[in-house]
Amino acid sequence: MLGLAVTQIFWSHHRQLFSFFEKCIETYPYETYLEIGPGHGLFLAEAINRLPDANYTAIDLSETSLDISKDMLATFVNDNEAKFELKQADLFKWETDQKFDFITVGEVLEHVERPDVMMERIRTYLKDDGYLWASTCANCPAIDHIFLFNSAQHIRDVMTDSGFEIVDETAIETDTGLCNCQGKELPTVNYAALLKKA
Repeated sequence: MLGLAVTQIFWSHHRQLFSFFEKCIETYPYETYLEIGPGHGLFLAEAINRLPDANYTAIDLSETSLDISKDMLATFVNDNEAKFELKQADLFKWETDQKFDFITVGEVLEHVERPDVMMERIRTYLKDDGYLWASTCANCPAIDHIFLFNSAQHIRDVMTDSGFEIVDETAIETDTGLCNCQGKELPTVNYAALLKKA
């Protein structure tokens, strides 16, 4: 997780995704914010600093990730009065009656077997006029990437088939990636979208 946080500084495509996130949370203010899988907590800290009077909830399966997020928030959140709650929970079992104005799920969809089912579950937590910010990657094999998207369009299709409309997006191609069965290199795509209910 700490290594991933450092990539926000040293990898230009991760800096671009973070800039896109900053643009989205600045353009679409919120009173209630949910982050699913905060990981290192940097995105959550940025959101809190932008709108410290909002109410923040973050859930993650990993106790370690939550501990790292707590440390990140303690270090980088400017307002000691900011209201946030971190919970260890499985998204597919977590129950809440609350609906959220803004939901963030960054670099999580590739870690589940059925990102479409995850997107449909996330949709149930979003207010009808709310926004979802989601990022993932295509042609990006890693030991913990369970689902491999094959293109930006594949990601878009999963998102729209799950009941979302794309409001804005960014797709950043890098030179490295998979080779298909003909030996042709497929570029890795880092993708993020701002979504609303269709």
